Amino acid sequence: MKIVVFGLAMVLMIFTPGASSRAQNTIGYGETSCRLWIKEHRTRSALSRAYSAWVLGFVSGVNAVGILSFDETSNFIRTAVASGILASLHNYCTAHPNDNLDTAAFTLIGELKGNDPHR
Repeated sequence: MKIVVFGLAMVLMIFTPGASSRAQNTIGYGETSCRLWIKEHRTRSALSRAYSAWVLGFVSGVNAVGILSFDETSNFIRTAVASGILASLHNYCTAHPNDNLDTAAFTLIGELKGNDPHR
């Protein structure tokens, strides 16, 4: 009986939808709050440039993994420019100051892929 219960639990775990990408976390600058990013961005500090570079690198890295794993058509930043991505980051962080940069980056990736992140 215990084996049947265990097996049923395993099947339920496999077929239960996983957490969204927003449940994923990064380390390093991804843990930085949007509130701090906005503060640093206003002063154009060196730290602001480091945060911005982290977001651009993270978004580019996710894009590269998609291309390497699937095909060239998964290139969601084909026409994007850094200034546009950073403007979107600023808008997101202004609206969500308590979120962190990894949440903002995942949301931007969803937008770039054409997904509505607020569904």
